[in-house]
Amino acid sequence: MRIAFILGKFPSLSETFILDQITGLIQRGHSVDIISETRSTDKIIHEDIRSFNLEGRVSYFKPLQIRKRLLIALKHITSLMISKPRRFMDLVRDTYLGILLDFTVPISLKLNMIWDNTKWALLYELLSRGKKYDIIHCHFGQNGLIGAYLKYWGISGKLITSFYGTDLTQYINKRPKSTYSFLFKMGDLFLPICSYFRDILVDLGCDSRKIKIQHIGVNLERFNPEAMKQRTNKGIRILSIGRLVEKKGASYSIKAISRIIQDCPDAHLSIVGDGPERKRLETLIKSLHVAGNVELLGARDRREIQALYANSDIFLLPSVTTSDGDQEGTPTVLMEAQAMQLPVVTTRHSGIPEVVHDGVSGLLVAEKDVDGIVHALNELIHSPERRAIMGAQGRAIVKSEFNNEKLIEELITTYARVLRGDTWRPSNAAK
Repeated sequence: MRIAFILGKFPSLSETFILDQITGLIQRGHSVDIISETRSTDKIIHEDIRSFNLEGRVSYFKPLQIRKRLLIALKHITSLMISKPRRFMDLVRDTYLGILLDFTVPISLKLNMIWDNTKWALLYELLSRGKKYDIIHCHFGQNGLIGAYLKYWGISGKLITSFYGTDLTQYINKRPKSTYSFLFKMGDLFLPICSYFRDILVDLGCDSRKIKIQHIGVNLERFNPEAMKQRTNKGIRILSIGRLVEKKGASYSIKAISRIIQDCPDAHLSIVGDGPERKRLETLIKSLHVAGNVELLGARDRREIQALYANSDIFLLPSVTTSDGDQEGTPTVLMEAQAMQLPVVTTRHSGIPEVVHDGVSGLLVAEKDVDGIVHALNELIHSPERRAIMGAQGRAIVKSEFNNEKLIEELITTYARVLRGDTWRPSNAAK
């Protein structure tokens, strides 16, 4: 199959789940082109980018100044308006006019939405003169909107959109409920990563026969505790991985550790990741006098992260819903940690309970509940036997439900079914 992936940025250090899909498809003989709005500014690049020569497969459609982008967009919109006037007027009526006449939407947001709905014009020339694709797979709903306009104007390929989290929470919370209506009309299939997001899609008006849950997963060979070195550190090692942004809840991890060390002074928390909250977290660490027990490691590549998993006892990720409604999906690090046989402490948040089974592979607490985090950590710190049992059960769950090798095969089967014109019955949407 010839497949185009439409992304917001590439390569992205935090979106390994997309990278794994790309490399998995290539390994199985499929042709994959990557079409990204911008180039990521991440300083660390995963080794698979080089080993699969993925930079040679990428085309960027927004490397220009805004004036040039507007001119390109205007050129294609004008051309289509002249060549297909009736179709163009239908599009204006169904989308742009609806945005302008929605009096619940502030003017600044209207302009932003219209610009979002015009990005397709930057990509139109690239795809209309290039290869023909069997599948156009858009990652995140915002990119699905771009794909919907491309399909409307005749770009070949079945249109599939994956939803991951912020596109169904923060993004849609700021916009009318009808934001994705045009995408739902034009799209052939929608792939939320958990049932929690499937329900949101249905509530937004998506036809349940066009929805199939497609989990993201991990490579069990890459995250294999038996293949890693044994623990060399003393004391209790707690690991947390995630961008330093509000929804990852790192501040609650630090507050919990400040209380844990009162009874367990050799407990140590390592936080991997970087982001806009770093300075605030550094200030919190100083104010709580836990600099000797909490370490902000910054961004790390896969090999370094594998070693950190292998030298840890517990994994901690207290995800929260942010002030503007942003939520996680099913964080890949939770699957990686369980694959490495680490018991997990995390929150009842979004799709997380579908990944970490409470009392089985980890302990779930309420969002922003420092007391709950402390209690859960203490349970695991003082019970190495329970940590071992939960760790083994966690790897079994990942092997059964979140094994990337199986999920890539499932995705390929899904592509084939879409090409045949199949629909998904609501009762079987998770299969």
